[in-house]
Amino acid sequence: MSPSAAVPCTKPNATGDPNTSSPPRCVSFSGFDWVVKASPRFEPGPNAWSDAVSNLWVDERGLHLKITGNAGQWRASEVALNGSFGYGTYTIRTATRLADLDRNVVFGFFVYDYADPAFSHREIDIEYSPSLGFTAGKNAHFTVQPFTLAGRTHDFAADPGLSSGQHSFEWRSDKVMFQSAGETWTLTAPDVPRPGRENVRLNLWLFKGLQPTNGSEAEVVISSFEYQP
Repeated sequence: MSPSAAVPCTKPNATGDPNTSSPPRCVSFSGFDWVVKASPRFEPGPNAWSDAVSNLWVDERGLHLKITGNAGQWRASEVALNGSFGYGTYTIRTATRLADLDRNVVFGFFVYDYADPAFSHREIDIEYSPSLGFTAGKNAHFTVQPFTLAGRTHDFAADPGLSSGQHSFEWRSDKVMFQSAGETWTLTAPDVPRPGRENVRLNLWLFKGLQPTNGSEAEVVISSFEYQP
């Protein structure tokens, strides 16, 4: 199967995010439609976000997210599920050694409500990058935003021997339970985000917009996504 082409979405954009092309590009992955982000300069980072097939495509291996470019211009990639689920369990499987990512490269798997700032935009994150954490030697992070509040984030060291992994969070009214490649953590709190119009998002970007320290492009392959109520 060849990589997915740059085609417009067949359904209205439900992400509430204006940072897309016009009309927005969509891809089909794991039985769901995903809207591809596009912007010359926007957060996080900020980064330049590309919806080109060279940055984001689907083939028999899964969904490919890629940072492309050189010292003159680097381009990041992101997709948002074209719909909202609310409480439940969100799971991805990756076919990439996330522990090997360059220190300026960030991989994120999260939910985010672009249009509504309530509950810090209902943001719940699993992220991989040593640049994001508060603990030296840790390169992976579970967070229920805002991360500035005590006890809202958990840093850990990803196993460098894992070539792939399963990553999930179970979101309930009083807690969020995280699991990633053998690491687990639970946040129990009265102010766990309530559902709104949040969307699942997957992205690959550069910390503070800085170029990779190794000067090379980066790629992450997500082999599957699942949701269970």
